[in-house]
Amino acid sequence: MNTAPPRHGREPHGTSWGALPFVVRAASWGTARWGTVKWGSARWGLAALAFVLVLALAGVAGSSPAEAFWRSTGKGVGTATTGTLNPATAVTVPATSTGTLTVSFTASSSVPAPTGYYVTRTIGGVASAACGTSASALITALSCSDTVTVNGSYTYTVIAVRATWTASSTASAAVVVGIPTKLVFTTQPSAVVAGVAVSPGVAVTIETAASVAVPSAGTSITLAIATNPAAGTLSGTLTATTNASGVATFSTLSVNKAGVGYTLAASSTGLTGATSSAFTVTAAAPSKVVFTSAALTATTSASANLGPVTLALQDAFDNAAIAPTGGYTVALTTTSTAGTTGTVFAPTTVATTTALVRFAAGVSTTTFFYGDKRVGTPTLTAAITGLTSATQTATITIGTPVLTFTVNPAASVKQNTNMTPALQVTIADQFGNVGSGAVTLSISANSSLLGLLGTIGGTTTVTAVSGTATFSTIQINGLLAVGNGYTLQAASTGATSILSTAFNVTL
Repeated sequence: MNTAPPRHGREPHGTSWGALPFVVRAASWGTARWGTVKWGSARWGLAALAFVLVLALAGVAGSSPAEAFWRSTGKGVGTATTGTLNPATAVTVPATSTGTLTVSFTASSSVPAPTGYYVTRTIGGVASAACGTSASALITALSCSDTVTVNGSYTYTVIAVRATWTASSTASAAVVVGIPTKLVFTTQPSAVVAGVAVSPGVAVTIETAASVAVPSAGTSITLAIATNPAAGTLSGTLTATTNASGVATFSTLSVNKAGVGYTLAASSTGLTGATSSAFTVTAAAPSKVVFTSAALTATTSASANLGPVTLALQDAFDNAAIAPTGGYTVALTTTSTAGTTGTVFAPTTVATTTALVRFAAGVSTTTFFYGDKRVGTPTLTAAITGLTSATQTATITIGTPVLTFTVNPAASVKQNTNMTPALQVTIADQFGNVGSGAVTLSISANSSLLGLLGTIGGTTTVTAVSGTATFSTIQINGLLAVGNGYTLQAASTGATSILSTAFNVTL
């Protein structure tokens, strides 16, 4: 601007025009320009001359008012400085997020620099404040953290601010936000053999509430048995972390007990857990034979009277296993001192004696019976080639005891005198297994002169030692005890009584 503003009319006395400074400012959206223009000074010579003439005329005219009018021109020199507010650039966000993400950008290149920045996020065409910033809450850092609570695809914009001017960046690339809410079995456990790893491996995925997979790496997920129909134990690596797709894979899981209806439970801190579909665990191949019936007791016998004794096939985890095609033959042995002629194994109590029994194909149990002529606690062994053998102790007790006079009274004994040699009675079963207990002697037949006048004296009840009761003080007493055809009777609880040989009593 190079022309001073015109002045019209009356000027106050003493007024002069000097330098008149002022500032011009201009603004536009995104770009602001600013500067200062200074006006120079003009000399007003003609104005001064006109002023003198006016005064002179006023003196001549007396009190009449005086008026003056003039026009003047002049020149001036001015300078101005201008600038542009540039936006931030390279606004960057991750491609995916689980709810909290970092927004970073490159600073505005403006000189002077912006006062600060604020950030907005946009979804579905609607923008809102982000990172806790706003037009009145600026940040000077070149990154910020933002938390999103709604799933979706977002873009971010950074606005540079200086005074009243703003400059908006180009929007960032989209970030897909998926907020983890729950766990889902995306590869279910399948039927498996006991002790064998489930294949394919079980997979658990993190998902949003809308069942969209969340690509969240590094989340720890743990598995455990939920439904346990056979008291099984889950083995293998039970805790795994998710990969970049939000999937945790468990490839070494196994269960040791056979059962139907197992389920697994997946858990992770802060997420809703999940339960798998049901699966079955079957027994592995037989690895051993075992006794499953309780240890039994029987009396001595020439036939198989102990039983039935039950054998079963099991795998390495004690699950009932089945015999393969062709079955198994079981070899049975005993530690009895009766030897092979004094013991017997048989499939039934009336079957032909045999030391072999069988597991038919497809079955898991079999039975046998045992007989032993010798009292004791023999160990029975069941063996199958290629499998672990089984043992069990049986108890064999004495059969029905039988009494026997091993030393009878002499053919003639004196009354009121101890019989010599001492009498002996043994207790044993039919197979010679000695028994125990007390043996009592009494007169069975009395042929004294007056009858029943002869009485037995001495110690008449003796406990057998090693199966033998010895009577050292037996007498036939009485003044009229003389007679012929006496016999003694030996008796013991549980045994059949027995008579001695006949003898005579003399003076």
